[in-house]
Amino acid sequence: MTKLAIEPRTRTCALACLVYSSRDEMSQVSSPRRGLTASGFGAVPYLAVLVPPALVLACIVRFGVNVPFMDDWELQPLLAAWQTAHSPLPLAWGSYNDHRVFFPQLVLLAVALPTHWDTRAQMYVNFALALLIFALLWLVLRLDRLDSRTRPWAAIALSLMVFTPAAWEAWTWAWMIQRYLGVAAVVAGLLLLSRWPGRWRSLLLAALLTVVASLSTVEGLAFWPAGAVAILMLWGRRRILWALAWLAMAAVAAIVYAAGYHHQADVGNFMSDVVHGRSIGNDVTFWTVYVGSWLGEGVANLYNWAGYGLSVATGVVAAGLFGRMAIACFAVLVVAAVRTWPQHAQDWGPGIVLMVYVFISATLAMIGRSTPVSLGLQSRYVLVSILAWVALIVPAADLHSYLRSVSGTWRAGARAGIALVAVFLLLNTWAMWLEARGQLQAHAAELRAAQVVLDSPAIEPDSPLAPLYPSLPVLRERVLQLRSWQGWSLRSQ
Repeated sequence: MTKLAIEPRTRTCALACLVYSSRDEMSQVSSPRRGLTASGFGAVPYLAVLVPPALVLACIVRFGVNVPFMDDWELQPLLAAWQTAHSPLPLAWGSYNDHRVFFPQLVLLAVALPTHWDTRAQMYVNFALALLIFALLWLVLRLDRLDSRTRPWAAIALSLMVFTPAAWEAWTWAWMIQRYLGVAAVVAGLLLLSRWPGRWRSLLLAALLTVVASLSTVEGLAFWPAGAVAILMLWGRRRILWALAWLAMAAVAAIVYAAGYHHQADVGNFMSDVVHGRSIGNDVTFWTVYVGSWLGEGVANLYNWAGYGLSVATGVVAAGLFGRMAIACFAVLVVAAVRTWPQHAQDWGPGIVLMVYVFISATLAMIGRSTPVSLGLQSRYVLVSILAWVALIVPAADLHSYLRSVSGTWRAGARAGIALVAVFLLLNTWAMWLEARGQLQAHAAELRAAQVVLDSPAIEPDSPLAPLYPSLPVLRERVLQLRSWQGWSLRSQ
């Protein structure tokens, strides 16, 4: 095999040794028998990509219950406004739990009207958005440029992350459209900024998508500064002017966003700690837990599977460690990208932007609520924080391709390391699936018990209704209002 020419300056960082010319060379010298297929296994790896979304869809079918849960009930006032020929827009614009959920509420309303508010239909919309996120991330990360032996495994990794069981809570909760829609809008905006730089159309469409993300979840605001980073990194000539135009639109969006906004001040968070002179150590811990929650949840579930019991403290410690690891990976990636710029601008640049977006999102979440730190483990946050790990797929694939080209001890060590990481991730995912299945079963049982009570004439007793909404009087009032909507019933659907 022809040895790759590596400059001495580049040897200081393994990632910096990866160039796409090496991919072409390696594909030419690969064995013809193995080069025709994905690592010699034919279509099996590509079929494996379908397994995670198929499992998620099966869980929605089996455990999805047509009962509004918690925040879902906030759609009822919009339905009431629609029924009385009033505009639901003012209600949808209001701030809610530190978010503006304008666009998600309008989408939920559009789905609820023709389905007589069957929340299962809204769950399938969320699943469709997850499929869209997968497709957009494929394009953003440019997985099509990976060599034929690496591409299917990168696709499997992406599928395992997008459809991770750590996000089980969002699968059967219609309100989590705010996360799915926000992430889809952010990734679509990054696709425009990275694939079609230096165009007003790309800038304006990306800005509109960022508005959609910002009015879906507070983390959507993080793409305004992250988008500026993307422009400065990827837009070449006149990038300063383009970035200033982007930030000008961000300023206008921020002013509009702040109009009538109410911050939830009754929870522990970074701002309250600063104002009252308290230590911000817990806030920093929350930040790292948020970023590392995907892997931290799996480690806690592995401990439980091994017989040590399911401990929130274990999950917090593990997630915190992985959050710090994400920072280290980000630093290495930035250094490697700088040393080989502009050779890897289009390959690693979008991943760097995704990590910047996640880090800023974690900061916004920390400002909103950071006490207790275990809040960072909530599965709803995984839909955003997983992007920091998605960003490492292409650099990891490049590193694998480079190590595959070297000989001797390095190659053997690389294979052993890759095998260990793969085994850990598979065990981690398996443990999360076990936990997710149990949680979904218990949640579905609670909702089915509440479903019977909600359809009863007196809407009693109270105990089955307690998990549905914090205020039972408000819940009963909304159920009675819904019953006036052409005989609305849960069991009849």
